[in-house]
Amino acid sequence: MNKRWYDLHPTMSMAVSLLQNTTLNYRLKTVSFIENRIREIDPGITNRITQGNGGFWAIRFIQKRRTMDERSWAVVETMRYLSETDKEHMAKEIIRYIYCLENDENMDFLHEQRKPVANFGFAG
Repeated sequence: MNKRWYDLHPTMSMAVSLLQNTTLNYRLKTVSFIENRIREIDPGITNRITQGNGGFWAIRFIQKRRTMDERSWAVVETMRYLSETDKEHMAKEIIRYIYCLENDENMDFLHEQRKPVANFGFAG
């Protein structure tokens, strides 16, 4: 059985599931949040996807999905191209964002500075 890319990452799988199952209003707010975060992490990512060989396939795949609208699936598929560290961080932010929306909680974490990953002395 072929797994979807996000099913290989338990935290991302949960984030996508929450996105699919939240209300339409919260989904649209979350998708906008994700789009903005992706632009912060890697401003050129969407250009590379649409210009690369995977772009056409991803668009055809998105058009066949029915559990969410095309824009939502496009954002999910864009996250596939983030680094493993950024995927994990993004998944946690999505979960936290949806939780705050659904529970009418404070979203102060949106203003926190993203912490860089330490290189632990490896040359790079």
